Amino acid sequence: MPLFRISGGRVELLKTVDHKVEKELQLFVEKNLQNILGLTFVKTEFILHGFRLDTVAFDEENRSLVIIEYKKGKDYSVIDQGFTYLNLMLTYKADFKLLLMEKLQKKINIDWSQSKVIFVANQFSQYQLVAIAIKDLPIELMKYTLYEDGLISFEQVKPLTKEVSVKSLRRGKTFDRVSKEIKIYTLDNHLKKSDKPIQEFYLKLRDEILGIDNQIQENIKKHYIGFKTSHNFVEFVFQRNALKIYLDLTVDELGEHRALVEDCSKVDHWATGDTRFKISKSNDVPIALDLIKQSYNKLNKK
Repeated sequence: MPLFRISGGRVELLKTVDHKVEKELQLFVEKNLQNILGLTFVKTEFILHGFRLDTVAFDEENRSLVIIEYKKGKDYSVIDQGFTYLNLMLTYKADFKLLLMEKLQKKINIDWSQSKVIFVANQFSQYQLVAIAIKDLPIELMKYTLYEDGLISFEQVKPLTKEVSVKSLRRGKTFDRVSKEIKIYTLDNHLKKSDKPIQEFYLKLRDEILGIDNQIQENIKKHYIGFKTSHNFVEFVFQRNALKIYLDLTVDELGEHRALVEDCSKVDHWATGDTRFKISKSNDVPIALDLIKQSYNKLNKK
């Protein structure tokens, strides 16, 4: 996507530049990993049984490990390399556990089913884009563009459709092992937990949230669905007869809805919000939307 500079009422197209060295990009991303990808840096250049992993990171939301690879050029298979690295992780879990414990200085119960690989590059081939058109693939492509004046953008590349299952690849023991242990969750996985009215409440709110800002992304996790720009500002947990929404708001910021919202900042839960509102009837939906917009405005300083 082209980027423009506004000057004197006119727009000027910013020129793109290139990282000459792959390592330069890697160091930059590792230093800013929380802001760029919302991940905690664990280790650079992790060498294990003859393999060198560029970056190992930790996803605190999912309590899972992420491998990040930086690429220059397009002559590699994201499927083969990604599954090889995931199989390596699942085979040598003890090594990765120790690595994470040494970094965080505490024991963490890792959810191996949420492991994934992210490829970071300034371009991807048509073959690579077609390869990720799989609905349950634990691999992501992140495209970066570096502009003059020290500007850089990162965008997750998504295929237009995801109709094929990874289980249809049938490429041998490595693929079978990874496909069996790692699980990618979809909207349907969450919707089926709830009755029809609750599903409709969510879908209505979903449309409203995505209409607030075209930068908002639906962030589907194992235990909840979140919506984010740089970070989540709301998460939904599905129950049979209700939706729990977690907000990036403190109780002191709730205003007129304070009496309807629960403080969960000191209660262990999978979502990241500090306050919780429960939706069980249609009258709750407008209140939920007001709270969600307030949480979005806080995150984006509006």
